[in-house]
Amino acid sequence: PAPPESRPGSRPDDAPPAASPPRDAAAAPSGPPIRLAGIGAGGAAAQPVAGALFAQFGQGEGVYSRGWVYVASAAAEVFAPSDGRVAYAGPFKGYGNVVLIANGESYHTLLTGLGTLDVTAGDWVLQGEPVGALPKSSSGGASGGDRPKLYVEVRKNGEPVDPASWFVRPT
Repeated sequence: PAPPESRPGSRPDDAPPAASPPRDAAAAPSGPPIRLAGIGAGGAAAQPVAGALFAQFGQGEGVYSRGWVYVASAAAEVFAPSDGRVAYAGPFKGYGNVVLIANGESYHTLLTGLGTLDVTAGDWVLQGEPVGALPKSSSGGASGGDRPKLYVEVRKNGEPVDPASWFVRPT
């Protein structure tokens, strides 16, 4: 499936879950402390999958990416790019399995296009821990060939921000 994309300033009705997790997950009064790895650190967040960067924030013609898209091998393991609490993990419309991580300080990380999940809502994850894997096959398409794609979006107060401030750009 295509990554969640939108025209600037708009949000499609079928966009992934809002970055505001349920109140009980957002409050998260107990659990391990969250290290905000990557936030404002100029590229300290872990790359979430071993793959190539296919599309960047703001790229597109008429429709613009609100995150980054990686292409990777079938069944490639997907990792938490930063510490946090899993606010949502499960299928969402045409995006495959989705993981939404509440990272603290009103930041969330959205990962879509997963085939399998290793986490459930409420789990605490540390940077670099597995959260799932890409599908064993892909629907393909002219863009990106037949390799599975992982869409990564970073949100601050529910609004997408360029992941470049979190991640080192893969080469």
